[in-house]
Amino acid sequence: MKKPNALLREYVSSLSDVELRDLGQRFSQRLCGDYAEAAQMLQRDREVDQWLRTAESATNWFEMVDRTAEAVTREQKRRETVPKEVAEV
Repeated sequence: MKKPNALLREYVSSLSDVELRDLGQRFSQRLCGDYAEAAQMLQRDREVDQWLRTAESATNWFEMVDRTAEAVTREQKRRETVPKEVAEV
């Protein structure tokens, strides 16, 4: 299995702008059901799902999800700074 940082970097960079926005909203708002919806989105990726399954406890799982949220935030900021011309290439 890939190292978590590499796995998350690869995962968030593969998301469409809409998927990234939706996942980012789930993590930032944390309203009723947002974690469940985020978990459903994350489990669609086989490697991310396998990584999350390695959590030894509920606390560990939430730490892993928080780490994923941080990766989502970094990717959102990165995409905001990429000029449109470069992003379209």
